Amino acid sequence: FYGSHGLHGRSADQGSFLAVLGIAQTHRQDAKLAAATAPANAMRDWLEHRSKQLPTEHLLVRTTFRAIYRQAHPDKTIGGKSIALVRASLERLTETTVWQTQGNFKTSSRLLVWRIADDEAIELAVNWRLVAAVLGEKPYARVDLEERVTLGSDLAQALHFMFSCQMPARSARQYNVETLRSLYFPESQHCPTAADTKRQQRRRLLMAVRQMVDLPGWSIRVNGHLVEVKRRPPADFRERQRRIATPKARAAS
Repeated sequence: FYGSHGLHGRSADQGSFLAVLGIAQTHRQDAKLAAATAPANAMRDWLEHRSKQLPTEHLLVRTTFRAIYRQAHPDKTIGGKSIALVRASLERLTETTVWQTQGNFKTSSRLLVWRIADDEAIELAVNWRLVAAVLGEKPYARVDLEERVTLGSDLAQALHFMFSCQMPARSARQYNVETLRSLYFPESQHCPTAADTKRQQRRRLLMAVRQMVDLPGWSIRVNGHLVEVKRRPPADFRERQRRIATPKARAAS
């Protein structure tokens, strides 16, 4: 997700990727049943090598380009450019290779497979790592889609995605502002970025960071040249803790 397609392209790829997960999560029972069909088994030759079987499970996700865009951008209108954007993102994602190492074995797989599509609908075979993330079977990164759609810029969404992937719940981390700037506004060796442009980029970056300040799952503070980020427990965990603490407080009073 940090390729050479520019910030808008990376954010679009992230949005399409997360939308596919969200759709699979909504229809996960149907998708799990579809995973046992012959076409799904045929996808394994595309998804991973057969020489060494590592723990795996596949989903077939049947949806439309409009549904993917609506999942990623619920407050935006859908037009021809929107569909083209989703198609381009999915094409890039199907070209992404994931490497897995387990003990002495190393294997590669596709992030997802574009099985078949027409102008409106598409069927995707989803990598088992995404299945684990969607179904909560393994402690992979949790990206809150409801939080993401409240952020008003590509840069804020890209930062939210990176923080979510790098930080589990109840963790804290510091990021250098200049490191973040160079990540999202990479420089060319043949055309160095002017000082004024760098200052503008840092201002854009800090504006994007501050969009996350009010998100319930995060505590974010800018301290000089550092961005201090803390990830709170998920809302359902906080609600359970509140219910547990309330009877104790009443008993104490």
